[in-house]
Amino acid sequence: MRQLPLQQIRQLCCAPIKGGQFAASCSSSRQTLSIRRNYARQSSLRIVAQARKSLMLRELERNKAEAKEDQEDSQLPSVSNLQWDSPLDIVRYPDPRLRAKNAKIAVFDESLKQLAAEMFEIMYRDQGVGLAAPQVGVNVRLMVYNPEGKKGEGQEWILVNPRIVSTGRGQDTMAEGCLSFQDISKDMFITGHITRPSTVKVKAQDENGAKVSLSLTDFQARIFQHEYDHLQGTLFHDRMNKEDLETAKPELIFMEKLFEKHHPNVQIQSVSQS
Repeated sequence: MRQLPLQQIRQLCCAPIKGGQFAASCSSSRQTLSIRRNYARQSSLRIVAQARKSLMLRELERNKAEAKEDQEDSQLPSVSNLQWDSPLDIVRYPDPRLRAKNAKIAVFDESLKQLAAEMFEIMYRDQGVGLAAPQVGVNVRLMVYNPEGKKGEGQEWILVNPRIVSTGRGQDTMAEGCLSFQDISKDMFITGHITRPSTVKVKAQDENGAKVSLSLTDFQARIFQHEYDHLQGTLFHDRMNKEDLETAKPELIFMEKLFEKHHPNVQIQSVSQS
């Protein structure tokens, strides 16, 4: 097939043919092309409008979530004098301190740094990668973590008064464990699969009170969310899938009975109540 020269095409468009004018056919083609272009333009405008609407809705949801968290934060107590008993030790399920409200920290002095340092020591001793203050019986909004889980390796993070700004839409499921749900002496390690957002944006303060903003992904995002749950009074078995929770129930009930044996007058929240 040979392509006609442009000049010849123009002449054909203006030349009369039997049964009508070829020019009319060209005009019709131009109208069809114009309609198609208008349709494509309108489709593009609709797509842009939908994207803007989706962005506005997500921004509205984020603003509502922040407003709700601001309100919740305003209702939390705050502490300006950190106190605890050394040496620290892990608080085991179902100790009520794991469900208690945790106060905002309003003091950034040597006591805060010392508490964080002792928490790291306990975390490394028990082979963890993260630890929240209520897990050592100190009900304040403080977490420490190191994705490597080994002293001298990786990066140590100290986050004070952390908050989740937003989470991504993507999720993944992994098996998790918790230092408050294990007893090395009894060779008991409770684990379960938990689905969490794979990305999370957070803001917090460091041990000096400076503001920190982080965009966390994958394993580090999971560690943060696990420890943040502790600060909210949420325990990891609350998020287990149904099958794993049923599997873990006998060990959870064993831990409850063991706690009740040593603390007969302390009221607990039992897994059988959930």
